Amino acid sequence: MDHAVLTVPADWGPSRHAAVLRAARAAGLPDALRLLQEPVAAALAHGLGAGLDGELALVVDIGGGTTDVSLVQAFAGALELLGTIGDAALGGNDVDAALAARLFPEAGRGDPAAQSAAERAKITLSAGPGGPVAAESGQVAAACMLSDLQAVLPPFFAALAALLEEFGTQHGIGWAMEPRVAAERAVASLGEGGGEDPAQALGRSGAAPPSPGPPPQATHAAWGLPPPRRVTRVLCVGQATEMLGVHAFLALLTGVRPSVGMPPAHAVAAGAAVYAGMLLGSVPELEIVEGPFAAAPHGRTSGF
Repeated sequence: MDHAVLTVPADWGPSRHAAVLRAARAAGLPDALRLLQEPVAAALAHGLGAGLDGELALVVDIGGGTTDVSLVQAFAGALELLGTIGDAALGGNDVDAALAARLFPEAGRGDPAAQSAAERAKITLSAGPGGPVAAESGQVAAACMLSDLQAVLPPFFAALAALLEEFGTQHGIGWAMEPRVAAERAVASLGEGGGEDPAQALGRSGAAPPSPGPPPQATHAAWGLPPPRRVTRVLCVGQATEMLGVHAFLALLTGVRPSVGMPPAHAVAAGAAVYAGMLLGSVPELEIVEGPFAAAPHGRTSGF
């Protein structure tokens, strides 16, 4: 092996990058090492930059214990990471713990067997809503219904909506629906027919409710601000993005159905492989840019 590509979280800085490189070399990896930010890897895996110029992707990475949201744009032969935000205490494990407490109140919070049983029930219901699903923790058995999962989801989606609302404000994103409203509707829809896919969610919601006053574009122009960014792709990373309601929430939020061509658990690794192909010359190369383009050399302000 002559070359290696390592993926790192988008919010890691130079000191952490240097620590990863030192650890990789100590482990015997080759000197020809390249670091790639995880949301950019996901964008590569989904073919961002190989199609329409100017595509703007919202990359949502939900793991067991953390959640990260990033904005990646394809422009002029480059992939640009515009920004990222994260919550190190929000993930699929929060839903597992709440569901375990509901199904096995005697077990005590944090009981590993109860949480594992709750996680299996959550995965089964997310794959094909129905019920009841048998959940067993030690000698205790419980029947997990869709209504049980629906009951514990609101705090998770409320926290996710708050994170995206903050991110949208930071980066001037024009959402199709207010994050809080999208979260409430996504959870409510689960009880109206056993779960709803993004196409159904968009069809039922229609356009975002009109807000009083001038449209966002007019408001921004009046204040001398650039128009709001419009997300054109939604990319899911991390196994917890397959949890019931997540895709419907993101579809309502952005007005765009999440891409499903790449398994979320494989997206970062697949993107690293694409990047390796670029380095070896077997895949057409894209420029990878960390942070926004400068307006002067590119003649524009990125992302607008």
